[in-house]
Amino acid sequence: MERDISILIIGSGTWGISTAYHLAKRGYSRITCVDKHSYPSLDSAGYDLNKIIRTEYDEPLYAEMALEAIQAWRDPMWDGIFHETGWLVTTCGGVDATEHLKQSYANLTRNNQTSGIEFVETREDLIRYVPTLKHAKDISSWKGLWNKQAGWAHAHDALKKLADESKKLGVEFVAGAEGTMTGLEVCNGKLKGVRVASGKVHRAAQYILCTGAASPALLPELSGQLWSKCWTLAHIELTEDEMAEYRNMPVVDNHELGFFFEPDPKTRWIKLCNATQGYQWKTAVNANGEKYSVPRYASDHPEDGIPEEARLDMIKFIDAVMPQFSGRELKGARICWCTDTPDQHFLISRHKEYQELLLATGDSGHGFKFLPTIGSYIADALEGKERGLKREWACTERQWTKDKTRPGDVFIMVRGSTMPESLQYGRHVRHSRRGCTLCKERRIRCSEERPACAKCAKDGRTCEYVLRLTWEDESLARGVRHGRAASESKLCNKSSRLEPVKMKQDVPQDYGFYFINMNELDFGTSAIHQPPMSYEIHRKEIAPVVFRSLETYDLDDIDRQLFQHFCVDLTLVDDMSNGYRYIVIPMSMTHGSVMQSILAVSALYLSLRQTSSSIDYYALALRHKQKTLKNLRQEIASLDGTMNDHILISMLMLCLLDITDNCQTSWPTHLSAAAKLFSSQANTYEPSLSSFVSKFFAIDNTIGCSYMLINTISSITDLTSRTRDGPVAEQRLLAIEAELDTLVQLMPLSSAFLSATETIMLLRTSSLIHTATKIYFYTALQSAMPLTPLIEKLVRYQIKIISGLPDLRSAHLWSIFVTALYVEYDEDRIFFLRQFERLEEASAAVGQTATARAVVETVWKRRDLEVSTPTSNGGKGRGSDWERLVKPMSEGISLA
Repeated sequence: MERDISILIIGSGTWGISTAYHLAKRGYSRITCVDKHSYPSLDSAGYDLNKIIRTEYDEPLYAEMALEAIQAWRDPMWDGIFHETGWLVTTCGGVDATEHLKQSYANLTRNNQTSGIEFVETREDLIRYVPTLKHAKDISSWKGLWNKQAGWAHAHDALKKLADESKKLGVEFVAGAEGTMTGLEVCNGKLKGVRVASGKVHRAAQYILCTGAASPALLPELSGQLWSKCWTLAHIELTEDEMAEYRNMPVVDNHELGFFFEPDPKTRWIKLCNATQGYQWKTAVNANGEKYSVPRYASDHPEDGIPEEARLDMIKFIDAVMPQFSGRELKGARICWCTDTPDQHFLISRHKEYQELLLATGDSGHGFKFLPTIGSYIADALEGKERGLKREWACTERQWTKDKTRPGDVFIMVRGSTMPESLQYGRHVRHSRRGCTLCKERRIRCSEERPACAKCAKDGRTCEYVLRLTWEDESLARGVRHGRAASESKLCNKSSRLEPVKMKQDVPQDYGFYFINMNELDFGTSAIHQPPMSYEIHRKEIAPVVFRSLETYDLDDIDRQLFQHFCVDLTLVDDMSNGYRYIVIPMSMTHGSVMQSILAVSALYLSLRQTSSSIDYYALALRHKQKTLKNLRQEIASLDGTMNDHILISMLMLCLLDITDNCQTSWPTHLSAAAKLFSSQANTYEPSLSSFVSKFFAIDNTIGCSYMLINTISSITDLTSRTRDGPVAEQRLLAIEAELDTLVQLMPLSSAFLSATETIMLLRTSSLIHTATKIYFYTALQSAMPLTPLIEKLVRYQIKIISGLPDLRSAHLWSIFVTALYVEYDEDRIFFLRQFERLEEASAAVGQTATARAVVETVWKRRDLEVSTPTSNGGKGRGSDWERLVKPMSEGISLA
């Protein structure tokens, strides 16, 4: 391979940096490494205080690689970073863990590397190798392996060291929007580049994907081979005297409890991790209907902590092995993301479709120790050498197996709580089918040994294997199905083809109303006076009952159910004010894109209410979304310039779909495109269509601001993620400020039909959003603070407007949220807390009010805890208040 070819490495974490270094050492001169963050990447598992460096593996391949890696760690380059303290790895008697240790010892024996390795079985032996374990309460059941050829490395410093060396060798590192991969640029089946958040496309001759836990989300086609999981960690701080006792201690690892390191000399922190199979946040579905895990990074959500159960596990661990530190505060608690493969073998292989793309991911939680050497294997793979193209690392269909070195079950993180400034996590347990009665009652997984399982034996409980009958009244009391009904409810549709819904109860009834910026109040019949109907192109003179009859539609059984659900359960208001029923549904009779969008929205809402697993409604929604986009492209291509109302409606339905789908990032694209289409030909639309569409663009009383103001807000948001230095950025700032100063809200055409009260509501809402946009501009782009005189003035004006509103609607949430972030005084904070309560009482902005309030209260708390509060100087030298406190928590939430 020519040394002057261009190579693009995506990801500046452990593997990306190691690969860049080894390629540069081989003489490659055009290497670019891109990442969302500056190196080392904040999202990398290697961005950590320390990581274990060990040599024992139950897999011969990695045992040999680990021995090679530890030799590399001993190079003077790593002096002060690698600490060969040895480590003690033990188990409380777990069968799998014991077998793992025995096989690991056998592999070291095979490589003649057993010097300094010894089995330990008594408390005295444990304390001999780790004297600090003399404080431990009960380690008499611990048995394991002492390995002198091991230790730990300061992970962050190691990554930075290697990245600095790579930079000296000519590697270019790109970060920010220019480095944030959003997808692949493919043309005619050929990979042409990598798209990034700035809109740019990076092009190269060869591409290497080293994106770790982000890999399945970036390339969903890999979801069958990769699963992103995270682990929990925390720290306790020692005094100088305590440091002296724990300095140079070996790493201590117990398979059932966790592991901890010697204290870091800079921070005096001991890092510890609880033993777990890992956590996941949420799943998405790719185009083939396959699920994949989506990571939630602490860099984007610094308010996240760790699960409560993980915190309790760590406290239990401290109480057992370091009881003198019991009750000490856990500091720096967070999660760390990795990506597992089905068999814990790495994934280093060419992409099946794009040979220019080399996959280098799937570290399975044990990749950091290979930092000095893994890049050489990836470089070999790039060059087609056998050393880097191992059979075990190929991109093939692998079978998922349990990782024997990690006890327990996979946990699922569920959003929605304020656990230590964090998320809430719920447990997803793979139950043992033949477990003992006591374990089943305790809802824990049984190891199934007889006559007594390991958990009962350890806890001194009486272990019984008996059959217990469950009576129907017991099931009813617990709120679960009984007997055959329960079995039927667990049946999954294994075929790729979706079967029709057979029973009405399989379709959950949705009586909520969650359209954009709307609730029942926003659809009040007095708010919209319907002009005389002249929309004859799509509307047919049919009674509402026709919407409940599907005889005239060429739909299969399941699509009939979806269409009926949309007509009957989602479009609640059965009068001429309901544009969904009297514009969108009739339009779907003649335009495929509108019909497919209706089916997609209906399937998505059913997935949110899904109680039966017989049909994967979310996968069905994605399929209909794809069909919508396909039909939309065809209809746009065939336009003759005279008819585009169905295209406008399809765009709005796609926007609705993406916002409902956990606020997918494509919704502003659909909304912006529809806004431009609507504004360019606003006078050509029927009044009924204009009245309906205006709800989406805030030019009606339901919202109160024009699409021009929405574009201004979008421009501000765009600039917050870009550099604002230079004449071009300065001109954009001046242009936005001029727009805000000169923008005047005109009353929509439909205002002639509004009452005086409704007109006042519209005008005040318009002013409220306009002023909130000014606050957003000056705080996000001009570093204004709560005590900046201009912000104080704008906040006082907002309070006056809000106080004059007779009621609050979902349209007011964004303005209240932005303004509340920048109130300083207690009486004003109490006022805005009351406004959040009013929104909740009105059921406005369903599901978002609590999120917005939680963010506001967290920002207040963090700002109050700062040593000093900057005033009108904008906090110079400390970073923008918006970027530091607000942006990390507000990104990804939709208050539209």
